[in-house]
Amino acid sequence: MKKYAKKRSLSSLLAFTMLMSSMTCNNVTIFADDVVDDADVVVSGEAVAADAAEEAAADEAAETMVEDYLEVVGDTTSYGTVVDNKLFMSDAAVEAGTVIFDNDYATVYAGQNLQFDAANDDLIAAGKDPADLTFGDVAFTSKVRTSGVNTKAAQTNDASDPATNLGAFKLSSNQRVAYKVVSKQACKITAYASGGNHVLFLDSGTAEAPNVTLGSTDVAQGPATILGGIAGTGSVSADIDGNQIAYFSGQGTNDNFLGIKVEAGSAVINPTVRLTLDGEAVTEPVDVSGSGFKFDGASATGADGSYSFNGLATYDYTLTVVKDGVTYQGVFKADADGSYESTLDLQVIAADTGLTITDASGAVLTDQRVVLDYVDGYTPKRVETTTNEDGLAQFNLVFGEYNVTVPGYTLDNSVYAPAKGALSATLTATPADLPAIPTYLKAQSNALFVGFAPEEGTTAYYYVSDALKDAAEGSTIYVASGEYFEKVSIDKSVSIIGVGDTKPHIFYNDSQQGGDTNGGKNFHGDTVAVNAAEARVYLENLVIENSAEASIPGIVQNSTALSSCYNASANIITVKECDIVSTRDTIYSGKSNCTDTWTFIDCDIYGFQDVVCGGGNVDIMGGRWVLNMDSDARLLVPQCRTDENITTMTADGFEVVLADQFVAKGSTNTNDKPYTAVEATNYTDAAWTCKAYLGRAWGNGSASAATTQCIVSNYTDTAGAIEVGAFNGYDSSEASATPDTIKNADWLVALDADNDVYLTTRWQNVNKFNKELSGNTVRGSYQIVGDFNEELKEDIDGVGFAIFDEDGNYVGAATNKSAYTIKGSEDTTPHAVAYIDNAPAKFKVKSAAVVGDMIYVYNSNNATVTVG
Repeated sequence: MKKYAKKRSLSSLLAFTMLMSSMTCNNVTIFADDVVDDADVVVSGEAVAADAAEEAAADEAAETMVEDYLEVVGDTTSYGTVVDNKLFMSDAAVEAGTVIFDNDYATVYAGQNLQFDAANDDLIAAGKDPADLTFGDVAFTSKVRTSGVNTKAAQTNDASDPATNLGAFKLSSNQRVAYKVVSKQACKITAYASGGNHVLFLDSGTAEAPNVTLGSTDVAQGPATILGGIAGTGSVSADIDGNQIAYFSGQGTNDNFLGIKVEAGSAVINPTVRLTLDGEAVTEPVDVSGSGFKFDGASATGADGSYSFNGLATYDYTLTVVKDGVTYQGVFKADADGSYESTLDLQVIAADTGLTITDASGAVLTDQRVVLDYVDGYTPKRVETTTNEDGLAQFNLVFGEYNVTVPGYTLDNSVYAPAKGALSATLTATPADLPAIPTYLKAQSNALFVGFAPEEGTTAYYYVSDALKDAAEGSTIYVASGEYFEKVSIDKSVSIIGVGDTKPHIFYNDSQQGGDTNGGKNFHGDTVAVNAAEARVYLENLVIENSAEASIPGIVQNSTALSSCYNASANIITVKECDIVSTRDTIYSGKSNCTDTWTFIDCDIYGFQDVVCGGGNVDIMGGRWVLNMDSDARLLVPQCRTDENITTMTADGFEVVLADQFVAKGSTNTNDKPYTAVEATNYTDAAWTCKAYLGRAWGNGSASAATTQCIVSNYTDTAGAIEVGAFNGYDSSEASATPDTIKNADWLVALDADNDVYLTTRWQNVNKFNKELSGNTVRGSYQIVGDFNEELKEDIDGVGFAIFDEDGNYVGAATNKSAYTIKGSEDTTPHAVAYIDNAPAKFKVKSAAVVGDMIYVYNSNNATVTVG
């Protein structure tokens, strides 16, 4: 791994790639000084236009129709074939507002620009062969990709609403509407998806006066009601009245839509069904809770177990009874004609259970913490208690498997699976073989220790989150080698440092689909989150991982490993020699109104999609970008802003590699932790087949891409993955998500010594400094910019600025070995940019060039910069 080591004194100041103004070979002053060894060579280049012929060919290929599976029968449209109210999708691109199909019940429109993805052909709903399709089935020749335009709406119903049985579904901040359905009469809608989290929701307005505007991110618009959702591959159905509007949208994913079907509405039912409890007759009234689409039920049964409710035919209704600490549950469903079975037996699914914990001799362990972890759908959950005087830990649990932990102990069996007839178990616990606290750490004040053997005079912590609760402001938490399955929320200034032969591994498996609290303290299931307003946080020698996507193969999870989630925060966060591991949205740098600053030094950052994203300023120094899944990838994704700030992200001196546990496109991954840097597994030696970009701007409603800035230099792409060409590593396909294209943005991307270097940014002249970068002491507090004579580029080894105090005394120099020109501008003058620290209140700058180990300063350039 390439290490990043640079001097930080005024005599050797960090500078980013530049060429200076009005410099000649005459009238120079020579200074012997340390030269910053930054880039490899001085290079300069004009924008290289993308090959027009190649672009045209690519566009044509993307729009090529693939042959449908089925013989065309019945009415057709340009975008599919309708047979008996089934829509068979074809592979054509459509624009927002296009009528996809129209029948007696509703008209279906494209909610935004859609591309039917020919690369995902041979896809049949429910795994059926086309020859076996019957009425009501839907076949597809491709997935549907949206243009990624978000829509926000205020949600009127809660996830716990029994009328919809929503579970974790909600209207998140990034709904991407694929289909808009405008009903003509009462009808039933069925929408299909092939992975990800999708919702079907209803506009509170009418067809003539909708309350939701597609593409609007005004959260006040709406309101809207969720009708149901899909987690993974499947379908969701809902009945709506005439003259209403329903939308089918994805939550943060844009390529897992399939199709949508509209047919006659479902029959209204009012069944009376006799309930039995695990085969036993009900002899007295019991309370019943029910859930399902448009469920409306009574609160108790008759003495004989008879129970009535209102609903619709063909929908599932879950009925639950809790009696004497035992939970019974069953699913009622009427046929399309309203007929149903007269008796429903509710099975035992949960009960009071108990775990007894003993030592190796069989003696019970009292007052011991017992932690159970499990996953409910996509949401990881945890319950815990302590053992009583009999060594018994008591729970009321739904039957299934639970991972058991007794902190500080090793168990003979870490899985507990209560079931009917087996409600209790005994586990043997032996003290864990934990390392002693290093002597050199014991004398430190404000130090806490996690994962070490208990010692007199110190508190033994087994979770980082527990130590954080007791830590004072400015404390240091030392973490021993080992695995820590937990979510960590940092709400104060603190240092967390790993100690031992291997990096401590903090991991969890929560995600956007698991239950985000967007607007709260969670971005996408964050394993480690900074939830403070103005904290200084230091993380070193750790593995921080979110394994949510790996836990459920084929499901788009958007699972964040490290984040800052406090509103309008101004944190300073330094991460050194850590492995940050996830797949999508690996690091969230803060909300769009934050001024957080992040510095990553020699870190391995795993991920393929929007790896570092958000509103905080980020510097990546050294380390590696580790690609671990074969899909379109982007490293730096600064968020567009509406305040006076700019989101700036930089990366210098890093390497792009494929992970040892790289997952090839189309492969099936069943390991529950395939991406961990601790337990790497080789899945394939396949090469990269998708596109990887150095970055893109992240659109945010009316915010402009011109509020983002990105600098990348001195990287090595050993994976051969980076897409070069127009914008030199910028994913221009995402530009439509922001009000301004990249040509209007403050976006600078530099390649390595074997490529030209481009600048797409608007700099101020050398007489001004850009702005104070509050708290950013690594890159420097002030930015100076100037021009340079391009004719000298072949004769020098570095460029930058010499710094003088107000009296003209030489203080130091900021130099570098790279250069930039403005891409897409008629101005071809090269530019120089420097960042400096600890500057006097007023100082002067002169153009400088490096030749060998000498710095040459051009005396005629004597611009004064005033600080403050």
